[in-house]
Amino acid sequence: MLKKSSLNIWKFSQNGYIWRIVNADKNLIAGETRDLEKKHMFLFVLDISNGKPILKNYKFEEKDYWITIEYADFNRIYMHRYENPELPYNSGIIAFDIKEKKSLWENKEYQFYFADKGILYASKQFFEEIKTYKLNPDNGEIIQELTYEESLILNELKYSNKSEIKNEIENYPSFYQKTDTNNEIGKFIEDEIYSKNIKGNVEFLIKDNYLIFNYYQFKKSNNLNKYQHILENTICLIDLQRERILHREIINSKSNHNVPDSFYIKDNVLIYLVERKEIKGIILKE
Repeated sequence: MLKKSSLNIWKFSQNGYIWRIVNADKNLIAGETRDLEKKHMFLFVLDISNGKPILKNYKFEEKDYWITIEYADFNRIYMHRYENPELPYNSGIIAFDIKEKKSLWENKEYQFYFADKGILYASKQFFEEIKTYKLNPDNGEIIQELTYEESLILNELKYSNKSEIKNEIENYPSFYQKTDTNNEIGKFIEDEIYSKNIKGNVEFLIKDNYLIFNYYQFKKSNNLNKYQHILENTICLIDLQRERILHREIINSKSNHNVPDSFYIKDNVLIYLVERKEIKGIILKE
């Protein structure tokens, strides 16, 4: 039987529902929450090494509901507007200074395309083509227009092993299948979901000596022999070396759909949402 163990866990919440999270610099994440009734968006920045907010409940501007985060780095958040609430196409780039807590610049002519290691790239749609540009991150002005060949190279970089995006993808879970998972991993997952009324795929991620996985199951009604059409999402953290379950938690008690990517890892911190209102982090010892 697996034994439980104590963990270093932090939690964070602010006004509204968690809407978007992006990785910023080392130990930092940025994101936005939304008040769906009052139509407001609030920014936040967290130090995930301890869960302490650097920015919390920050209201960017009065009519900010149709603005969203695109990317963040060590000192800036990049956002874009939507052209129309009915047609949510990206429009422009807004640079926000995290430390100064103010907007640096807004470029309404270009769309955010990609950023890597402090270099900012943007694109613009023309009648027959899309052109790509390198922008100055300090003021949003064009430094260079990329040739077609350079744009192709940039697109390859975006999804290459050298890209920050690629590194992020590798820290997200995959679908569990008995055929492509070793017996030890499969045993932990199968023991957990045995006899449960599971909906959809179990997702899992292995990080060093840790196994993390989540699953959706139908909730039982008051009549124990029947199930509701409501799903419950449970996350499990297991220490493979010690064969211990370190944490098990219901992270969504009333879900209509089995939504993928319920958790991910950044800088040895397991990050996940609880009931769409709270972010939790579990610090994984190396």
